[in-house]
Amino acid sequence: MIADKLKKSVLQVAIQGKLTEQLPTDGDARDLLQKIRTEKNKLVAEGKIKPDKPLPPIQPEEIPFDIPDSWQWVRLGDIFIVHSGQNLTKQQMTSGKYPVYGGNGITGFYHQKLVNKGSLVIGRVGFYCGSVHKVIQDSWVTDNALIINFFDKENICIDFFVHLLNYVNLKSLSVATAQPVVSGKRIYQKIIP
Repeated sequence: MIADKLKKSVLQVAIQGKLTEQLPTDGDARDLLQKIRTEKNKLVAEGKIKPDKPLPPIQPEEIPFDIPDSWQWVRLGDIFIVHSGQNLTKQQMTSGKYPVYGGNGITGFYHQKLVNKGSLVIGRVGFYCGSVHKVIQDSWVTDNALIINFFDKENICIDFFVHLLNYVNLKSLSVATAQPVVSGKRIYQKIIP
């Protein structure tokens, strides 16, 4: 319990830019965002992703705290795209070398891969809706989970995003039905520094 509170406190200070001194050599978030937009536009032009609807501008009342001048608030949809895994029955998950991720982590093994090591998976439905998992080896992802694809993997720290996405509590974005469900559209709206 204390370890969880400490972890959240450290992450809170980190996402506010107060964990270390901000140096001019650290770069500017605007430059990184421009690289991400360029990569996203390239993927659209190549037909690898569909053009998306523009996300609404971030309003001052949405901003929960101040961040360093070299940082910028963005919506999650500005930096990654989310899509569902693919259906796989329990009977199909009995053999193979690739772990199968569902909403609650590894649920079996399969002979084909769908995502590469280092990908992020989010539980999409049910009790584990919103849970975040880092894929530790090439794997399959079922349709009970969402796959995150960053537009610029080179400049993104995946381990930081695991903590960040857990911190923002994606389950709170779920739609309350018989089972909670979270969608990419709802995730895209969330702001982060």
